[in-house]
Amino acid sequence: MSFIVAEPDDADGCAPSGPRSATPARADVRPAWPLRSWQCLVQRLRQRWPVIRKQLPRDLVILLWLAILIQYFGFAWVMTDSVHTSLVLVLKGTPAARGDLVVFGYTGRPIEHYYPEDMAY
Repeated sequence: MSFIVAEPDDADGCAPSGPRSATPARADVRPAWPLRSWQCLVQRLRQRWPVIRKQLPRDLVILLWLAILIQYFGFAWVMTDSVHTSLVLVLKGTPAARGDLVVFGYTGRPIEHYYPEDMAY
């Protein structure tokens, strides 16, 4: 009986070069896959840390701005015949005035006889 095992390029076993046939005894020597994958993740983070350290302040500022924008703005897909558009910008928390489109979610049953061609209701 033989197993297909990915043989590592470097000593820690994180970069497989391709499949290799091995005996079951050889496959049992390697650590369990969760431990190997965790070790590979730690090694990858250590290798990339200089780049991450440079980009982290910029990424945090972008995330902060997105969180602020999400609090006040949103997009909605309009699925009604009374509004002649498909995508709208939603301004959250603004009071509605006469003639404004008000966005709300409806989770109930369809309105009976709303569409004349729909006689199922």
